[in-house]
Amino acid sequence: MVALAVLVVTGVYAPIVLLAGLFGVKERPGGIYERLMRSWARAMNRAAGIELRVHGRENIPQGHGAVYIANHVSWFDIFALAAELPRYTFIAKAELRRIPIFGRAAETAGIVFIERENRKAAFESYKAAAQEVQRGRSIIVCPEGTRGRDYHLRPFKKGPFVLAIASQSPIIPMDSRSPVALRTASSR
Repeated sequence: MVALAVLVVTGVYAPIVLLAGLFGVKERPGGIYERLMRSWARAMNRAAGIELRVHGRENIPQGHGAVYIANHVSWFDIFALAAELPRYTFIAKAELRRIPIFGRAAETAGIVFIERENRKAAFESYKAAAQEVQRGRSIIVCPEGTRGRDYHLRPFKKGPFVLAIASQSPIIPMDSRSPVALRTASSR
């Protein structure tokens, strides 16, 4: 069911994002890219029967960018974060850019792709992300650098912290023990 939702919703939303990019629509608070990414993520959660509860919403910074760090165990981490956080984008592995239609639409919507095997290019991507944060857009990054198989923490990469320092923004940890937490309320 979720795979079908990914295909259908991405097949509808990606061309809209691409057209907006072709017409020069700029990213802005509450703009088309933010609305479509949030709607896309919520559709994935609905297709999987997941209902989210946000704990600590009052601790989410408003009106300025931040660096959100989160453990990444499954794709549903991404859907949960994208469904609920205000004005955000992601740091994502460059391999996702190669997915037909999805990759180009994600790039148009402002996803910052990182070449994990090229340290110099990775830090250039973090510089671009820092500019986004300084413009008021939050960045979601998984500091372990990859998706894990379980919830134990692996060593953190330096990039997310360099990003926070470069953008002079707070780091907001996202897990069940942090001031802001997303939890699954129910699933089918």
